[in-house]
Amino acid sequence: MYGSVANKVENTVHPPQQPQGPLTRKNYLIDAIYNGLWFLILFNFLYAAMYYLTPAAAKQDGAAGITCIILSSVVAGAGMPIVTQLFAPGVKHRQNALLRSLLMVAMFAVWMVVFYGSNLLPRVVNPVVPPIINLIIGLVGTGLMLFMRARYTITSGLFAGRK
Repeated sequence: MYGSVANKVENTVHPPQQPQGPLTRKNYLIDAIYNGLWFLILFNFLYAAMYYLTPAAAKQDGAAGITCIILSSVVAGAGMPIVTQLFAPGVKHRQNALLRSLLMVAMFAVWMVVFYGSNLLPRVVNPVVPPIINLIIGLVGTGLMLFMRARYTITSGLFAGRK
């Protein structure tokens, strides 16, 4: 009914690869939201842990405020599907590797400018929230990320793997 044992073992060990299609608007939006949630989760848990490990450093002016965290997560989430597609093995690339590498570096530079620039905003607009708020945002983001992972097919994500 299922073929020989050798065929089944071969199919299990080396499943057939589905070709990776181009990045469409629909899967780009899903992947961007998924990646943005990952960065939001990572930053919020990082700053909550930093507060508990070194409270004096977390209260200084260098600590990122919530606006900075959200803006940098949105920018990183929007750029990550493009960055992962730049070197995806199953995609036919129109640019050479050097140009794709420069594009990746430029996207990283934009992300860093947004991160550090938004951190310079006044604390009225960019408040440093208590660590419990960071933990709550991180937990809610984790729930949303797990929901997205169960509901949608994530094609190019930071921790999504290739499907």
